[in-house]
Amino acid sequence: MALEVDVKKAIGYIERQGGEVEIIRLLHFLGNMNVAEAEKVLSRYQLPSGGWCYEDDPIKTVSIGACNVWLRVLLELELQSSSIFK
Repeated sequence: MALEVDVKKAIGYIERQGGEVEIIRLLHFLGNMNVAEAEKVLSRYQLPSGGWCYEDDPIKTVSIGACNVWLRVLLELELQSSSIFK
């Protein structure tokens, strides 16, 4: 029995329930990401120490694991050559 993936339904779910970071990732997946907007949003989550907030909540503690996840997101969004990398 073959299972089917409903991509349109998944996109709709992210559009309705996703936070701003998930929306940017979705826009990238769909080929519609605005690099300047992505940089603006993502830069809000980096702390002065260089670390990143846990998940996308600036109140939660920074961790090495969270930093690795954020770096993967930046690479996924192909922002390694943008101004966000200084």
